[in-house]
Amino acid sequence: MGVATERGMAADLAVDLGCDRIRVYVPGRGIVVDQPCVVARRSSNRAIVAACDDALRYICGRQADSVLVSAREGTAIDFEAVSCVLRHATSSAGWGTHSLRSRTSRQHMLLCVEHTAGDVECRALIEAAKAAGARSVSLLSSAIAAAVGAGVDLHRPHGAMVMDVGSCLTSVVVVSLGSVLACETSPVGGRAIDRAIREYLRDSCGVYISDKMAEEVKKCCAFAAPVVGCSPVEITGRDVLTGMDRSVQVRPEDLRLVVEPVVDRIVGVAINCVTDLPPELSRDLVETGIGLVGGGALLAGLSLRVEAATGLPVTVLDRPVDRVCLGAGRLLRAREIVSYPLRGERRSRSALKVSPLPFFDATSRFSSLFSEERSMLPLSQEDMIC
Repeated sequence: MGVATERGMAADLAVDLGCDRIRVYVPGRGIVVDQPCVVARRSSNRAIVAACDDALRYICGRQADSVLVSAREGTAIDFEAVSCVLRHATSSAGWGTHSLRSRTSRQHMLLCVEHTAGDVECRALIEAAKAAGARSVSLLSSAIAAAVGAGVDLHRPHGAMVMDVGSCLTSVVVVSLGSVLACETSPVGGRAIDRAIREYLRDSCGVYISDKMAEEVKKCCAFAAPVVGCSPVEITGRDVLTGMDRSVQVRPEDLRLVVEPVVDRIVGVAINCVTDLPPELSRDLVETGIGLVGGGALLAGLSLRVEAATGLPVTVLDRPVDRVCLGAGRLLRAREIVSYPLRGERRSRSALKVSPLPFFDATSRFSSLFSEERSMLPLSQEDMIC
């Protein structure tokens, strides 16, 4: 399918550049890169010295002269940091120096962006991808990628809703015939839940915990729906007054009340999207329901809250954090199979003129890729490759 050069290097890649993680999909191999989307900078001159996993290893023992910085904060982009992260991730996926210099290799990158991304952000991502070594760049709405990753057949004239709860952004989209019919977004996600847990433990329990510890507490102890019969859990952190390690007992019900305001904002995104839909689409959604993807989908009880608020059945898909990248990978494979048009393939400078997303057209030929699938099916055998 033209996914590798003569030197064995990957030629075409699909990239999901999130706020917390960057994932790279290679057709025929699946998701080959899943690394943190961070860079390490020197405190003195702010120079970038490492990216992704290398940044985490570099920062160990160097907190005095280095700082760990996220390459993305919501829609805000650090151009230099994003370029370094993309260069490191694509190099790990097989884009070597020789491959980049080969004229026979197309070196095409399909990059996922938020559906509400503006012209400035899209241009910055295109330039960052080219600075990382891509010869041509196509931008794809992450809403469409999430729908395709959830198994939605874009060619069917029926509405399908996908809710993506990321680390910094929650988006709910309704797609039909390859178009986004409705979209609601809010700058709230898993990081807001982590921050609420940290502030509660600091203010009410007098204990500092790290961001990583807050995420672990969220996964094992936090709930979005009421719970009964759960025993208190022990959390160890640094005492606010003495600076020594101290353990505290916290009830899961208390954590649920702490994250309740954030969960209400997340659920409100789905409510706003559902209430604005026309009646014919509402009828379709009663049959298909809502597909829940993203890291926030792993929060216990979130699907129950969304289902109770919208009145629609909610399905938490397996491997929800990978669904956007897998959907982009499927579209990349579809382009190889049926010459599926993707924006950015033109070689002129006009490719930098960003138009409203999504950047592709739905054609009847595209349905052949999903002829054997149904909405919200599990992953295919190739998608399971990691």
